[in-house]
Amino acid sequence: MKKTNIAFTKEKREAIIDMALGWFEDWKHNEPTVYTETIEERRKEMLVLNNSDLIKHIEKFYGLVDGEIWGYINSNC
Repeated sequence: MKKTNIAFTKEKREAIIDMALGWFEDWKHNEPTVYTETIEERRKEMLVLNNSDLIKHIEKFYGLVDGEIWGYINSNC
């Protein structure tokens, strides 16, 4: 398997994390007993990931498939 490096500016990375946290906040608001961790806890979890692992984490956690994340990134960040 080929390893891919993903490069973002600091601002783009922060925008991606903020976008994902916005989704999480909506979920948490709608189902607080299911999503018990705080938004800050989610942020801390994502901040330690490198860019490639961050994208993989977002895809897995939010159930995105087939590069769907890139459409969100390109249109929202």
